[in-house]
Amino acid sequence: MGILTLSTLNTVVERALARHGVTTTVITPFPLLDRRREADPDTEFLGIHKWADLRELQDIAHSVKNVDAVMTVDEQCVAAAGFLRDTLGIGGQSYRDALRTTNKHLMKAVVAAGPNPVPVAEHEVAHTVDDVRAAGARLGYPLILKPLSGFGAVSTFRVDSEEHLLELASEKAFEQRVPERSGRASASAGVFQGLLSNGSAGFVVERRIDVASEFFCEMLWSGGRPLMTVTAQYSAPVLDLVGRASGLVTLDPRSDEHAAVVDLSVRACAALNLTDGFAHCEVMRDSLGQWWFGEVAARPGGQEIGGLTSRLLGYDIHDVIAAMARGKQPKIGSVYRCPQLASSVPLVPVGRVLRVPDREDVLAWDGVVDVEIMCRPGDVGSGSHHSTDAAAAYIFFEPSSPRNALAEMARLASSFTIETAA
Repeated sequence: MGILTLSTLNTVVERALARHGVTTTVITPFPLLDRRREADPDTEFLGIHKWADLRELQDIAHSVKNVDAVMTVDEQCVAAAGFLRDTLGIGGQSYRDALRTTNKHLMKAVVAAGPNPVPVAEHEVAHTVDDVRAAGARLGYPLILKPLSGFGAVSTFRVDSEEHLLELASEKAFEQRVPERSGRASASAGVFQGLLSNGSAGFVVERRIDVASEFFCEMLWSGGRPLMTVTAQYSAPVLDLVGRASGLVTLDPRSDEHAAVVDLSVRACAALNLTDGFAHCEVMRDSLGQWWFGEVAARPGGQEIGGLTSRLLGYDIHDVIAAMARGKQPKIGSVYRCPQLASSVPLVPVGRVLRVPDREDVLAWDGVVDVEIMCRPGDVGSGSHHSTDAAAAYIFFEPSSPRNALAEMARLASSFTIETAA
């Protein structure tokens, strides 16, 4: 069996397939090619210049042989994977459906207009600052500006008024590149390069919801039904987490909150024809108690989400991915291993890291069940620029009670002391 994998620096699919003896060919951006080959000399790699270049993807499709499945868990590669499936004539999410789960305008339009409509923020597509001014006159302020196809709140702005918009424009805020040293975005366009960089495609302007609480639903679909639904609440609305220690706490599956988050998520996935694979849905509740659907990604959740859900349900993501690649139904239980699980994510401070807490010491802290330490001495912290960077560790713990979860989250983050030098 031959698998074509699309990835930047996330190697979970390749590792999963190798563990199960399945051959894979990996497509990765050219700037990462030497690094990836050196780290994994037994894997065949192909380079790509741009994930959105359909002619380049078509050339790759014509060059590969004996491909039975195309796999990715990388947001930047979802649409490209769909195009390759269509070109190769193999099953899985199509290019049309992939675009609907990566293009936020198409996504919101589809879920809001379906047979079972899902409430989303009113929005428009804009290409220039003048377009935003016109949208502001129709939608009203405050507004949220974000890339059409983005993730992690990268190049996302909150605009409070027309005066604020003009102030940001005069500071060239919408043209600023977002620091990204790893190279993982080297084949993507219009995300880290600045909001106005993708002028022909445009970006989304939406009326800002007064978010009181933000949640996610992590799902695994098979044969048109969800095998797994884990819900959790973010420590604060995602746009407020940039530059701050953060965390998650799972919801009681018997609670009204869990039911509301799952209901909106399942309805949205059904409208988007998401029938197999992972889905990560964002759901919000506003200050008046109304529920809103934010967006969906046809992949596992980022940061510590996969670690949280797999520890809660006791599954191995490598086994799940390998099963999906071979067209088999993954085995995931539905019984929680503990009543509630939470995470705490401290950030790497600015400067060169000299010392980080010892793993065994962290495991001895009250309530901690596991920890993944993400930084090490010698690393250089440059600050947090979006909601998915600068994590120092993923600390998983059992809260003493639902009411105490947020306070304990903050305590664990502050206890994870990192020594740095300028």
